[in-house]
Amino acid sequence: MNRRIRVFALALIAAGTAVGGAGAQEAPADLRSSHVIRGFVYDSVARQPLGGAIVQLMLLGVDPERTVRLSGVADVDGRYEIAGVPDGAMMVGFFHPKLDSLGMEAPVRRVRIPGDGANGLDLSVPSPRSIVEAACGRSALEDSSGFVAGYVLRPEDGSTREHAEILARWSEIIIDESGARAATRQATTVTGPGGWFGLCGIPHRSLALLRVSAGADTGSFVEIELPDHGILLRGMYLSSQSVARATDADVGSENPVVLGDSDGRRIVRAGATGLLPTREGRVRLTGTIRGRYGDPIAGARVSIWGTRYSAITNADGEYAIGDVAPGSHTLEVRAIGFVPSRTAIDLFAQRPMHADVSMSDFPTEIDTVRVLATRPRMATSPGSFEYRRRQGYGAFLDAEQIERRSPQQFSDLLRGTRGVLISSSGMSGAYVRMEGNGPDAACEPLIVLDGQRVPLNGMNINDLIPTHIVRAVEIYPRRMEAPPEFQTVDCGTIVVWTGARGWLAKRTAARLRKP
Repeated sequence: MNRRIRVFALALIAAGTAVGGAGAQEAPADLRSSHVIRGFVYDSVARQPLGGAIVQLMLLGVDPERTVRLSGVADVDGRYEIAGVPDGAMMVGFFHPKLDSLGMEAPVRRVRIPGDGANGLDLSVPSPRSIVEAACGRSALEDSSGFVAGYVLRPEDGSTREHAEILARWSEIIIDESGARAATRQATTVTGPGGWFGLCGIPHRSLALLRVSAGADTGSFVEIELPDHGILLRGMYLSSQSVARATDADVGSENPVVLGDSDGRRIVRAGATGLLPTREGRVRLTGTIRGRYGDPIAGARVSIWGTRYSAITNADGEYAIGDVAPGSHTLEVRAIGFVPSRTAIDLFAQRPMHADVSMSDFPTEIDTVRVLATRPRMATSPGSFEYRRRQGYGAFLDAEQIERRSPQQFSDLLRGTRGVLISSSGMSGAYVRMEGNGPDAACEPLIVLDGQRVPLNGMNINDLIPTHIVRAVEIYPRRMEAPPEFQTVDCGTIVVWTGARGWLAKRTAARLRKP
């Protein structure tokens, strides 16, 4: 796999060299002219500017002994500037440690100055899709598997480790004819010269465990998660110290062994139920555990996951773990009422290390609440619009009658109805009253909108009910004329049904009939 991605890089360089060879047949460059070339370097994997990239220009078509190389460094915003660039054809590329971690070089471009540099020369890391395809093959793009790359280093001095084995392990749910079942998958690779590794086959958006070993040295499992684009750069540190085993006295111990340190803090070695590796080291890890709002969490259990090293936080949320082997580890924190936390950490020899963790509250979960309701229908069954119209009480307007009237306001539909009084105010104000029980009495009717009672309370009825939503209207000027479900104590009722009518109703019906 290492060879494959290196070949990809060499192919890019070879392509650039071939183009450069063609450029050598062109007219010699004019070294007397001078331009300033500006551009932008972008990290397509992290989707952000690539600060610190070294951009290099190499002039083509000149005597090899007089080769002109110019360079510039991109700032934190990814912008660079190179002055003194002559006219002519040249190759442009860039270098950055991130490209080394990916095990490849950025593509080399052939440009001509001043033409191609007029609007700036922008460069970028190859897209995640291109990197995954080059490293793992086209099949990796079809099954959503990703790519993990980096270096294996010694935490004592930062030197690389060759011939180290990297193991990745993850879980999958397999669904087939026999049903669903869980399966554990794994992939391995070995570092080549320079300590670089590349690992394919790990699925996107899933948690995996990564561990490195070399000879008698075995590191702890580190929890990783591949991002959506499927590429993760993760260096792994492996100490040259040996792995110690739990002693016979520790095996099967139910009570934790409590030790003390020079600061008086409690350091706890939890009892083991089997032979778990415990690394003899020289790193002392301290930190503070806090909640989401910054308050310290007392009594939280902090452990180096996969080992027997752990501690309990004090009242200030502080912890201390001593004698941890340098290297890559996973720091696990658990506390009652909080979501367990796992964080990848790298510990270096001869340095006091500090790791603070912020924990999230356990969310309160309730069962899904479903609210089911049936909207009142205008069908021909008893209790419906058509049924009540056939009874002969009140006045009724269906969708066709409303369309023929072409009302501008809702009050236009009520005008001329027996027992309904409308008083106008301003351009569009309309207040509806109905004949009460006495000869001179007038009352405010009840409005029923799609089966729901809506008191007017002196409101302008045109503001309450827009005309374009009205599909049918039932008007009962006297209380006794209204059906029992729509009756009030002392006045009549106006029942309004909403929905599409006219051309809109026809278009909606046509859409519903389509398969």
